[in-house]
Formats: sequence, C-alpha cells, structure tokens
Amino acid sequence: MSLPVELLEVIFSFCYLGCPHAVSTYSGEETTSSLSYTLRNFPYNLMAVDSVWEAILIGHSEYWTGLPHLVFYVDSKSPTHIDDAKTILRYMLLPKSGSHSFHVAIIRRSKEIPDDASEKERLSNFMDLLLPGLQCFKGFLIDVHASSSLPSPTYFSNRSASSLINLEYLCDVDDSDDQSLHEVYDYRLPVQGSHITSMILDGYTFRRNTAWLRSHTMLKSLTISHLSHISTDDARGILDVFCALDAVYSLTRVKLTHLKFRDINPTPCGSMLHAFAMFMRLLNKFG
Repeated sequence: MSLPVELLEVIFSFCYLGCPHAVSTYSGEETTSSLSYTLRNFPYNLMAVDSVWEAILIGHSEYWTGLPHLVFYVDSKSPTHIDDAKTILRYMLLPKSGSHSFHVAIIRRSKEIPDDASEKERLSNFMDLLLPGLQCFKGFLIDVHASSSLPSPTYFSNRSASSLINLEYLCDVDDSDDQSLHEVYDYRLPVQGSHITSMILDGYTFRRNTAWLRSHTMLKSLTISHLSHISTDDARGILDVFCALDAVYSLTRVKLTHLKFRDINPTPCGSMLHAFAMFMRLLNKFG
C-alpha cells in the first residue's frame, strides 16, 4: 500500500537534510565515479522508485538547488519528460543558488533497447533546453547508443562557456558514413574564453571537428574512442590521426581506444612503416 503524499514529503525532507550536498559544496571534475555516486543519492535514487515519488520530488525546488549534477535520461524506456526537465533546470538555475556551477549528464537509464530511432530527437530537445544556461555548467556528459545522435560540439563554441572545463561524448557504436563527414559547420571560434581542459570524444566527432578542436588552447587531456578512418589505405588513416592530434599544441595526454582501420585497398609495406613511425612519434610525445 502506498504512503500518503504528505508523509512521503516529510520523509523526503529528512532525506534532503541528511544528504551531503545540503551541508557542503561539491568540487572536482566530472568522472564516472562521481556521477555514479550522485545517482545513488538523494534525490536521484528516490526518483528511480516510481513515477509518484518522482513527481513529489520534482514539486520541491529546495531538493534541487546546490546539486553537483543535473541528470536527464534520453533512452526510450524511461526518458525524462521535457516538462520535468524544464522544471528541474529552472530550480537549479534559481538566483538563490548564487554562483553555483554543476555538471550536466544526458545518459541512458537502461540500455536494453539500443536501436532507438528517437534518441537523436530527444537529445536535440534537451540540448535546446540546456544551452542558454551553458555558463553555469562545469562539465557536460552525453552517453548515447549511436554516434549519429550526438550533437555537433560547436554548440559549446558559439555560447558563453566560462565554467565548462570538461566535455564527454560517449557512444556504443559508430554508425556514421563517409558522406556525413562532409557536413558544413560554423568554425568561427572564440579561441579566447574556452577553459575546457579535458575531453572524451567519439571517433566520429573527432574526425569531423579537428579544426574546432585546435581552438581549445587550454586542452590538456583528450580521449578518443571508436576511432576509424575513411581513407583508401591504412597508412593515410594513421597519418590523418597523427596530424590532427599533433596540431593541438596544448595536449599533454592522449588516449585512443577501440581503434579500427577500414582496409579498403592493399597498402605498400613502406607506406605502412612510415605511418607507424609517425604513430610511434605521437605515442612518445604524449607518453
């Protein structure tokens, strides 16, 4: 039998008073562990129980001010409704929060339905909602199934992002095609004012935004996952990766995961040796 709403509100208030962020200010960069910690604690842990509890929690602004993370769910099984997202964001941006900045995470609550045709549209709606408040975000994490669902990172270049120090684009699969790399983007970049020091990008985003990446003069750490290439030989692909990374002068740490080279034509041995020599030079530079 469900408890009365009034009793649940009293219980939730005691949970709120006892949670860590009610008595201290969170600091630090976005990490998987810090996000996991947030989801295990108030109010996100109680929101996950059922829709009634979620509605009660969303009805109280004090539960949301001062939180270290703003989390929206983008999967089709249990997405965050856009009206609820607007309400929570409004709470976290209230003037009484002062100069509070926080991390934003758009993730999947469940990965049971990976092929989600509406994933890109839901993510786009969240981005339209969030970007006007970008100056309050210190980290931005997007975790989706398909790389084609990810927005262009130039969203973060054309707006004030003085607090943003960490950007993460994660996906399960690279479903891009050769033609998608010829999309036109606005590269009129505000080189000054970018404070991003750490990025995790999928290979699709990295390949189509190398010019944008070079504008981040404070970028120190870069991780690229699911990296493949579209050139007609492996040697050219390795050299393209090397040249793109070598052009980001501020980098001190690079990590490449899930490398894949699409071998279309046979590659001469000498060409491959030259390419791998360049690749080893890259590893030595950031080793």
